[in-house]
Amino acid sequence: MTPRLTPELAIAYLHELSVDVRAAVVLDADGRALAGDTALAPPAHELLEIAAAPAVEVATDRGAVFAVRSARHALA
Repeated sequence: MTPRLTPELAIAYLHELSVDVRAAVVLDADGRALAGDTALAPPAHELLEIAAAPAVEVATDRGAVFAVRSARHALA
């Protein structure tokens, strides 16, 4: 049986995929942090709300932010 992908496992898997990931957060549909860096929850939720898109990528000279969402969860 394949283990269920919990918010905590999603964060761990993301960090395994890339050494460039500095921080991440999983949000519920209301923008509350379910796992990861809780300080990122408000700006990640705001970014996704402003973009009004299922995926957002923003790059600056300091780094990049990638955020995706579904009806149930968001990951940034």
